[in-house]
Amino acid sequence: MWERVWWTQVVDGLQVSAPAMIPRSAYKSLTPERRGAFNVARAQHHMGGLSVHTTAVADIERLLLPSRDRGGRVVVVDGPPRSGKSWSVMRSAARFETCVRTHSAAPASERSVPVVYASVGTAKSSPDAAGAVAQFLGMSVTPRGSRGGLVGNVCDELVRAGTRVVVLDDAHMLSGCGNEAAELVHKIAGVADVCVVVIGLGLPDGAFHFDSGFTQTQLRTWRTSMTGCEGTAGDEWRGIVAQLESQLRLYEHVPGTLTAGCCGLLHRWTGGSIADLVGLVGAAAVDVVGSGSEAITTDVLERLCSS
Repeated sequence: MWERVWWTQVVDGLQVSAPAMIPRSAYKSLTPERRGAFNVARAQHHMGGLSVHTTAVADIERLLLPSRDRGGRVVVVDGPPRSGKSWSVMRSAARFETCVRTHSAAPASERSVPVVYASVGTAKSSPDAAGAVAQFLGMSVTPRGSRGGLVGNVCDELVRAGTRVVVLDDAHMLSGCGNEAAELVHKIAGVADVCVVVIGLGLPDGAFHFDSGFTQTQLRTWRTSMTGCEGTAGDEWRGIVAQLESQLRLYEHVPGTLTAGCCGLLHRWTGGSIADLVGLVGAAAVDVVGSGSEAITTDVLERLCSS
């Protein structure tokens, strides 16, 4: 169940609060133990608490919200590599689970499983999508078990676990994304009454639109295509860099340094990948806290990118 452990860490990371900065003089006068604890809090914030709000994330979060007239539904997220598909869905789904946790009165041991995040990976056929969900839920899967039986058991477990969102990443690995795969996805969405988010590369138009003969099923499918910031370091990219820079908890970093002078370099080093950008800026912040320089420079970023 490493997927479940990983997902819990993702959700917990979003709940890390940015530590309040104390005056530099007060920081220097802290005991080694208290200074170490303060730096650990800053590291946790920089490595897991940095957030970015984009139009794509807002659109996905809107589609994840439960609605009386939506019921079970399918959201297809398509786009080229490094366009931020998985990252955007992951952050949106994690925020959704955080909201559910916040409003749940149940103890941690009795909490539901609001979100299932399963990677189809190297799956060769559509039944493996159900198998990936079953693995996340900790269900035992019989290799020779029937396809219908597995899907039915998965749906029952999703209902029992109180799941509201099921994410299937790397869905392009399913066999052609044809009607069989679409039928499976729509059955999970309809029977378990959940939102199934399907993420894939180059998914053809109509992928995962299951033609059941019922118009209602067609209306339950939404598609959003992401382009990301792969082309050039434009205004959207600069806005993302500015968001990250405003969240840094560093004593000597001059606000605007990254936004004004490093946008092009950051874009070249990360290939326009938002996930890589967040990771690079976070790692740089941790690095300069450890070194004591407390400021992210081009030299620091270049060293990290070349290591």
